[in-house]
Amino acid sequence: MTANELEMDFEYVRRLYAAMQRVGLVRTYEGSIIKGTERKLKPKTETHRKHTYYVTTDEADRILRDLEDE
Repeated sequence: MTANELEMDFEYVRRLYAAMQRVGLVRTYEGSIIKGTERKLKPKTETHRKHTYYVTTDEADRILRDLEDE
């Protein structure tokens, strides 16, 4: 979905997610249902998990907040 949204090559996006995961910016979502409050793109009441979903870590959220404040 990310590759399609950004019009990028799927394998390239997979490698980017792996790199972000290695440095602690994202983690794999482990639940079976993603609640609307946990979805940042296209919020719905809930989404049944059929794919691999990634969520930003607290560290990534802090970095993003700092960038928005600049």
